[in-house]
Amino acid sequence: MDEMDKRVSILEETIERHEERISAHGKEIDTLRMNREHDSVVLAQVNSTCLDIKQRLDAMEKKPATRWESMTTAVINAVTLAVLAYVLAHVGL
Repeated sequence: MDEMDKRVSILEETIERHEERISAHGKEIDTLRMNREHDSVVLAQVNSTCLDIKQRLDAMEKKPATRWESMTTAVINAVTLAVLAYVLAHVGL
């Protein structure tokens, strides 16, 4: 019976170690889940920031085009006014 008690004792110790490891693994898995959720929130914030930066960049890229269009319109208006003034001056008005 002494041999049997020894084997039972060894098995009980092994079971206890396995239960401790399983419990530790469960805690690690919970921590990983929380980290994943936190990372998902951070990723969403990064995506939002990137979208904001992209919108700002698009607006900045459009500014020179808008300025160019304004300048072109001003030049066309000035040339048209000069031609009209020239025609009116020759007509005698």
